[in-house]
Amino acid sequence: MATAASGVLWASAAVTSWPGVWSARPDAGLDSPLFFGFALLFARLLHGGRGVDQLAFVDPLSGLLNHHHLLERLGEEVRRARAGAQPLAVLLLDADNLRALNERFGQARGDDALRDVAAIVRRSIRAVDVPGRVTDAKFAVVLPETPPQGARLVAERIRKAVESRGAQSDVPLTVSLGVVDVDPAASHDPAQLLAQADEALFEAKRTGRNRIVTFDPEMQG
Repeated sequence: MATAASGVLWASAAVTSWPGVWSARPDAGLDSPLFFGFALLFARLLHGGRGVDQLAFVDPLSGLLNHHHLLERLGEEVRRARAGAQPLAVLLLDADNLRALNERFGQARGDDALRDVAAIVRRSIRAVDVPGRVTDAKFAVVLPETPPQGARLVAERIRKAVESRGAQSDVPLTVSLGVVDVDPAASHDPAQLLAQADEALFEAKRTGRNRIVTFDPEMQG
């Protein structure tokens, strides 16, 4: 049975082709909170309210999956990758110096910056990829059927887009990213995969920020 989250992804596609609905709002892009909210409402209508559980699987600030349901989807993708011997990757990104930005510009501007990061993430990935918000300033993306080189390309696309956004705004922002390439032949705990991505992310922060580091088991030594 499809999860509520996967139902929303299907509904997102349906909303864009619903005659007379989304076309009435040409100012609202597919990465906007309005679009995602419309898709959530549509999913609720399609499911008769069942399984959506008051939309509790969505992070309200970013419109992405929350931590709990991201782990749920990651577990599904791990099992799918193992069954099909397909590559899988996980990205974890963190807004650099967010606390300093909040102190300088205020919490509201900091939240706007995080929404911009979430929008950039959505624009930078495929429909089959699974983005979520892990903590206040951390976002993760599950990348099914993605080999190591592909995961790095996605990570660099996100990094560059956030850097460009920061250069064009009075609220400068960059992100650091950790990448985990998942071995489909082994069993993996979703929380442990995020922990490994966090190790790589920490290394990216430690070595200068605004960069990408791929997890190496020696980081845990």
